[in-house]
Amino acid sequence: MEVGRVVACALGVMLALSITGWKGDTTSSIFKFSPDLNPRGNDNLDGEAKASTPIVTKPCHDGNLALSNDIPYTIPVHAGWNLVSIYWNPYNTSLPGVLTDNINDGLGFVQWNRVMAFFAWDIANPWRQYYIGWDPSLNDLTFVNRTMGLWLNVTAVGDGNITQNDADYYYNNSTTINLYKGWNLVGFPSDSFVYTVSDFKADTGAAYVEGYSPTATYKTTVLLDPMCFIPSQAYWAYIPSATTWTVLY
Repeated sequence: MEVGRVVACALGVMLALSITGWKGDTTSSIFKFSPDLNPRGNDNLDGEAKASTPIVTKPCHDGNLALSNDIPYTIPVHAGWNLVSIYWNPYNTSLPGVLTDNINDGLGFVQWNRVMAFFAWDIANPWRQYYIGWDPSLNDLTFVNRTMGLWLNVTAVGDGNITQNDADYYYNNSTTINLYKGWNLVGFPSDSFVYTVSDFKADTGAAYVEGYSPTATYKTTVLLDPMCFIPSQAYWAYIPSATTWTVLY
């Protein structure tokens, strides 16, 4: 059965579907932003109509994203905005340390200047951010944990991986994430490469799931049911009714 799931994932192709948003709040509408067009994140988020760009990607078990046993605490990144998460438990969740690259493989450290998170439960102020150029008092995002999806702006790629030391982290057998009505930006705290969009919809009742797409105008695209979730990536999920999602590591 597990082999069949891997094959299904490998055959899955990410296709974009057009989704139209409308003005409204995060509980009733498509509520997104493009970090390239709006790096502050919480300015001018009026839910105007948005459409994804049709693309075809590599199979979900991509060797470039597969996690090495030698460097298990790794987030692959590229220059510019990345949609990422941490899938392990940091002993210290404080920024910037929790996302600081500690191993460079001789090619240089990854450098970033801004990280943003979306808190669906906070209707008044869902977008929060940490910017390294600001006085600490101006940053309203101070921590990162394994439940959160993140927009991360990378300014220097280095070896292409944000890597932490083994001793800084530990694993849980499972993680429970609260999901709220409307759009949620979530991490994937698991090392599984066979958990599909279809699985997620069955577990949560989600209507739509979107993942990162570098060519799409708003940097995300709708994922079809056979596509797999990838450790270290993050996902937008539209949830019709509040629920919880239990993720097995």
